[in-house]
Amino acid sequence: MRKRFREEEILGKPLTEQQKNEIARAQSAADADIDTTDIPEVRELPLGAVRGKYFQPFPGAVDIKAIRGRSGLSQAEFAKRYGFNVRTLQDWESSGAQPPSPVRAYLKVIDRFPEMVAKALQGAA
Repeated sequence: MRKRFREEEILGKPLTEQQKNEIARAQSAADADIDTTDIPEVRELPLGAVRGKYFQPFPGAVDIKAIRGRSGLSQAEFAKRYGFNVRTLQDWESSGAQPPSPVRAYLKVIDRFPEMVAKALQGAA
């Protein structure tokens, strides 16, 4: 979920004209126009390695509501047991949005081995 903020303010202060112009340029820029050479991770990867034409998200889509349903837990119980924010879990279930890949992998492990995950997390919080 994206953070929401008032477009005319950053940290509760009105935007300067320079900030407004920078935001407008960034929003209208194409990916190719953005200089990422100062980001080490981008420099080290070959062109197209991140989202090339054969990119396949791993793991695939998960049905979060079904996974939680099989656990027999309420949203609040599931979130507490496995370390999720309840509101985020509700958003994923109601909108059908897919969480990031590591979270999808975690959900698949929870689906297959719920007791082992819960046991591994005991005392972790």
